[in-house]
Order: sequence, then structure tokens, then C-alpha cells
Amino acid sequence: MVKKRFAKATTFKKRQLYVQMMSGSLMMQKDIFEKYFKLDFLAMVNDRVPNVRISVAKALRHHFIKEIQGTFTEDAEFNNAIRVLKLDTCGDVRYQVEDIEL
Repeated sequence: MVKKRFAKATTFKKRQLYVQMMSGSLMMQKDIFEKYFKLDFLAMVNDRVPNVRISVAKALRHHFIKEIQGTFTEDAEFNNAIRVLKLDTCGDVRYQVEDIEL
């Protein structure tokens, strides 16, 4: 229900809300996040709306830089998402991830 209502929503605000819901403590529950939410969350790096991509970049920045022992810092798909965001056409997106070292 969460994925259908928020991750696949036609309005960017609901997709942005999905990113915010996924980024915090839920991301730290690796088994649940990986099984149900990871792919939809990472797909947001290609969202057509820059504000959604900025939210993803902020969530990944927090996970990679601020959290000690971030659950997905060694995950290949998360690292690939960072690479995609570093090449984003929007400077505000790139700014959020520019200092993340892979």
C-alpha cells in the first residue's frame, strides 16, 4: 500500500514523502528495507522532478556521512545511486552528494 500510494504516485510531493519515510530508522532495518522498499527507493534517483532527487540525495548523504555504521554504505546498488546523483543535471542534487566518498 505504501509503495502504490506514495512511491508510484503521480504527484511529486507524495514521492518526496515516500523518500522521507524510507530514510530514517526504516533504512536501518536492513532486512525489511531490502525486501520491500530498496528498489523503489533507489529508483527515485531517476525521478523527473529535481525536488524528489534532492530528497534522495539528502537521505543518502545522511546515511553515508552522518550515521555511524550506515547499513548500506557497502551496498553496490546504493553506491551506484550515489554515482548517478553525482552526475545529475541539477546542481542542487550534485551538491548534496559531492563529498560522499565511495
